[in-house]
Amino acid sequence: MLKTLGGNALLAAGLYAACRGRMQVPVFPLGSMQARHPDDLNEGIPAHFDGAHPLPGRFSFEWWYFDAEMDDGHKVVCVVQRPDLRYPLKRKNCVMMLYIQTPQGEGDRHYVTFPLKELRTSTRTCDIRLGDNLIRGEYPRWELFLGYRDIRLELEFRNLTPGWARGTGSVVYGNDRRPEVLGWVVPQPRAAVGGTLEYGGRRFSVRGQGYHDHNFGSALLFKYVKCWHWGRLTSGDLTLIYADVMHTKRMGHLRVPCLLVTRGDRLLVEVGEGTDWELRADDYVPDEQGAQIYPRRVNIRFRERDVRGELDLRVRRVWEIKETMSVLGRPGGGLQRTLGRLLPSPCYYRFITEFHLDLEAEGHREDYGGETITEYMILGLRRGQLPPQGYHLHNPAGMPSVVEARWGEGR
Repeated sequence: MLKTLGGNALLAAGLYAACRGRMQVPVFPLGSMQARHPDDLNEGIPAHFDGAHPLPGRFSFEWWYFDAEMDDGHKVVCVVQRPDLRYPLKRKNCVMMLYIQTPQGEGDRHYVTFPLKELRTSTRTCDIRLGDNLIRGEYPRWELFLGYRDIRLELEFRNLTPGWARGTGSVVYGNDRRPEVLGWVVPQPRAAVGGTLEYGGRRFSVRGQGYHDHNFGSALLFKYVKCWHWGRLTSGDLTLIYADVMHTKRMGHLRVPCLLVTRGDRLLVEVGEGTDWELRADDYVPDEQGAQIYPRRVNIRFRERDVRGELDLRVRRVWEIKETMSVLGRPGGGLQRTLGRLLPSPCYYRFITEFHLDLEAEGHREDYGGETITEYMILGLRRGQLPPQGYHLHNPAGMPSVVEARWGEGR
């Protein structure tokens, strides 16, 4: 999901506030949103889903995200993003983010900017060229050749499961005359990773497991989205990915849940229309910077076909905070406090989270547990404002009609 927002996003928040009184906007998922049979689910996704999406509009964006955890303790995150969303109103640059954490827990994030004209991509498949850097691939193999100063990564990500998208991965806001798009696809829910890392004059041969997703859109998110939760966890041969997007009043407070469970080399189940799904977030506390409030506990219950589960997530540590209002001075200062009561106060959190999953599938019940990284993104909530509490989806009445289409097919 969203990995970074910049200070200039405050202006976008102001635009959102100015539009709050307008009439509700329809939302149209692209492709069927019913939970699919496992045989259909395991057909994967077409190669062009991970190709570039050059959408029209001054607020269009796109990024490709990879992460990996190696057997020797190294952790790696790589992102290519256009434009550089740290400065969303300055659309002349794109950015490559590289992060290597050593087995000792040390590491720095490097943001390397390039003129936007240097980014070359394909709409048919994942093929990204940025200076001397290259990311390319399609099922079942992606290759990364990335470098900055004394850092060099040469990694192969090979699918352990088929790729996944809910529907075709895209949602359209508005109408067909002025559509605004929000898209998220997961070409590699779980991948075997191998290759080399170089930094500090040393070279390491590494192996491990990783993940790759791809986000794109043209929507001014502050207009439509209040907040979202996202997380991914692995334990043994199981992987679970979830997201829950809460929309604004002008969207009728629509909630869009996404969840995928994989076991071994198969996609086991996904959440869709008609699925029993309940997400509750509670135990909200202010962060240590006084930027916003976040939930220390999230509980998800779901049932689809013969699979049922309960996932309990408890925040152990706030790992990262990105706070838009910081451009106005110290957190909780006078100007921030005044505007925080009037305007949305966007904030992004990344947590170190303890999880416990009770899963019953195919006649067997198993417990999974461990530690993972989760995210909470606030876009349309004022400082200290709680989102509506409790949420249950079951054959929901009044869900918008589905548009049978394939966004970007044949490009």
